[in-house]
Amino acid sequence: MSHIQDCEKNLKMPVVFSEFGTSSRDPGYNSSYRDTFIQTVYESILALARKGGAGAGSLIWQLFPEGVEQLNDGYEVVLSKSPSTANVLKEQSVALWELSSMCQWRFKWSCRREIVSSPRFSSSNGDFLMGWADPVSEL
Repeated sequence: MSHIQDCEKNLKMPVVFSEFGTSSRDPGYNSSYRDTFIQTVYESILALARKGGAGAGSLIWQLFPEGVEQLNDGYEVVLSKSPSTANVLKEQSVALWELSSMCQWRFKWSCRREIVSSPRFSSSNGDFLMGWADPVSEL
């Protein structure tokens, strides 16, 4: 928690949690365990964001498009082959988007961005798009 506290108290900036996941090469691995692990991380991020804290988002390790599975390291997620994991990712994205819309960016780091389009999620191709307008360039 020290990185989170540093960002909230000293830097007054958001934190992005990156490169987390579970390996399919671990003994006893299954997709339900992966989904639970990701959901646990996401719940922590959402709880921080709800209180106006530094939890701003995450980057899961690692999303693959179909056809490049030969490059996998055990942590890959191919959304079209992992519909339950795709749903976990979609739900978190929508929850953060809804929170940011409701709060009008009241977060401690004073982000002044405006939403210009709604999120769109397509489980058939795994796309999740968000549009932003940033009227403040001196950040």
